[in-house]
Amino acid sequence: PTLDELNGNFRFRLRGADGIVGTADDGVLRDPNLTGTCSATNRTACFGGSDPNLWNIIPIARITTDGRALANVYRKMIEISSSFNNSPVGSNATFQPFSPADFRQELIRLDYVVSPQHTIFGRYVHDSNQNLDPFGTFTISQLPTIQHARNRPGNGLQFGHLWNINSNLINDARVNFSWTDQVIPPANELWARSTYGFAFNQLFPSGGTYEDSIPDISALSGGYSTFAGAARSLVALAHDSTVSDTLTWVKGDHTAKIGFSYNFSKVQQNGRSTYAGALNFNTNRANAAGAANLGSTGQVAGDILLGNFRTYSEFAFDPVGKFRFQQYEGFIADSWRVSKRLSVELGVRYQYGTPFYTRGNNIANFDPSLYDPAKAVSVTTGGVVTIPAGATRFNGLIRAGDGVPEAERGYIPSWDSANVAAVPTGAPRGLYDATHEFMPRIGFAYSPFANNKTAIRGGFGMYVDRIEGNIIFPLISNPPYVNSASYENGNLADIRGGSPSALSVFGTLAAIDPNLKTPRTMNFSLGIQHELPGGIFVEATAVGNLGRHLTRNPDINSVPFGVADNFANRPYKGYG
Repeated sequence: PTLDELNGNFRFRLRGADGIVGTADDGVLRDPNLTGTCSATNRTACFGGSDPNLWNIIPIARITTDGRALANVYRKMIEISSSFNNSPVGSNATFQPFSPADFRQELIRLDYVVSPQHTIFGRYVHDSNQNLDPFGTFTISQLPTIQHARNRPGNGLQFGHLWNINSNLINDARVNFSWTDQVIPPANELWARSTYGFAFNQLFPSGGTYEDSIPDISALSGGYSTFAGAARSLVALAHDSTVSDTLTWVKGDHTAKIGFSYNFSKVQQNGRSTYAGALNFNTNRANAAGAANLGSTGQVAGDILLGNFRTYSEFAFDPVGKFRFQQYEGFIADSWRVSKRLSVELGVRYQYGTPFYTRGNNIANFDPSLYDPAKAVSVTTGGVVTIPAGATRFNGLIRAGDGVPEAERGYIPSWDSANVAAVPTGAPRGLYDATHEFMPRIGFAYSPFANNKTAIRGGFGMYVDRIEGNIIFPLISNPPYVNSASYENGNLADIRGGSPSALSVFGTLAAIDPNLKTPRTMNFSLGIQHELPGGIFVEATAVGNLGRHLTRNPDINSVPFGVADNFANRPYKGYG
């Protein structure tokens, strides 16, 4: 908006074709408090009425406290912009905010030879990785209202003991710890309600760390820039511990190894909900009598000044997941020199890893096999939901484990809510079952001729992936654990005075296949090398790899081909 518009004056924007303000061809600015006609020929319900000197001006007394606060956000953005064109045109502000980055790494290495048989060692690595994201990290605000100080410190600590048991037997034991406590707080006060003078009462108190955050302005018609607050700031605290041991035995033509490792990981991460509110302003706003568009001034910036929103939504709290993971591995391998011309590598690795799960069991999954069409809700093409007798809105959802443990209920406010009780328990804690995996490896090198100038080499190996936590982290924001409320055609001074939004389909839900298989790759190669006269070597090798059960993110609720794309035609009713 222009500076005049932020003070309620829309005369220049609404000037007519003659380019002169205050003439009969000027556009109109409706007063939502008045009934009647607002047009160029009848300005009964327009701001300014019959006085051309007051046309299209919102009186200062009508600008609400929160409307002024929203205008103050734009004023502050104009103040910190690198250039601003004070005209009612698109792209009239340019921002070139400072975006520094700082990286530093420190390393400590200690080795101590206790005796010819025993050596102990330690390693420590610390990374300091800081940068300023002027438009937000994982938030992406069009205006730099949330400038995040992204801090990603990395720490690694290792202790080890190398034991030369005898001339052909060596044991290598290690303990590793790593932790990356990624905290992304606001870098300044541009995110705070108090910076701009917001006064409206949020629907839910104590929603999260940044309760004083400005709301997200998530949608604006008319080409105005949106902006975001600090509610969706990420906190991800990741700790990882590993214990491993490898025993190496050399005997004749064999070098054999056997070993194991145990890994334990924990991650605490928030769901980044909009617990400070999310606003939508557009001119398709009904008035108190329900007449479409008549509740709007006709200018989004005018509605902002009056505090008249189209929709307002707010989550009750920012969910927290305390994720855990364990993995056990063992292996045995032998490097065997069969003859002077043939060497063989044989081995197999075993892996058993539990899926990531939450200590609080505060996640729910959508399982297509549990969806019952007989209990489906009714959905309009626009996504409005009604729940007939016998239907359930949570059709197909299942909660992890057997409910929220008593010790974890302190950070899960909704653990005993009616919505949570309406969803059955019984899914595996990680939503799919862990599996026992065996990964063979084989390789050889063979010299077919006595002159040893030709070598044939080949190998095969299977590798099973560790499924990362990113596929389960978003599930802490799934229903039924996180509640929200939404109102339409209201005013920020009295949000609940608006109309409660009609029950609508759930937005996009993250889900995990209950029969998920661990991704794996198989690598193989076969090649020949030959030495030519003059020390020239030629080589030809065929290399391949296969991937199986690779993770992907399909949309299982898409409309079939050839069918109109609307909510009523989606196979799982009530879901987006």
